[in-house]
Amino acid sequence: MTSANTPAMPSPSTDTDSLTKMKRHQHLTGEAAERFQRDVARHYEGGKSIRQIAEETGRSYGAVHRGLLLGGVKLRGRGGNTRGKAAPQAPAE
Repeated sequence: MTSANTPAMPSPSTDTDSLTKMKRHQHLTGEAAERFQRDVARHYEGGKSIRQIAEETGRSYGAVHRGLLLGGVKLRGRGGNTRGKAAPQAPAE
């Protein structure tokens, strides 16, 4: 049971490179939701993928994706070959 003086979420870590592991299906509201959005945005902008962040936080891919969007983060393009088709090569002699 949570009293009015007990926070629903753990305090933010003093280690700025770590993400807080959360309980699955925990609904985030208010300050906890804002903190989650800031944390995932910082790690995403630092180069981590949505899947990596989801794994580290224990949240789903969709929850992390939604947190990034609500936090105003511009998402990167999908991975893989993004250069289009390769130019045809001259036949070897």
